[in-house]
Amino acid sequence: VTEAESSGAGSKTVAESLIDARKALG
Repeated sequence: VTEAESSGAGSKTVAESLIDARKALG
């Protein structure tokens, strides 16, 4: 379960990072 959650969290983090980058660019 920990590994699965870790993978999900990492994936979400990457997605959020891309969204933040796009928001910063406007």
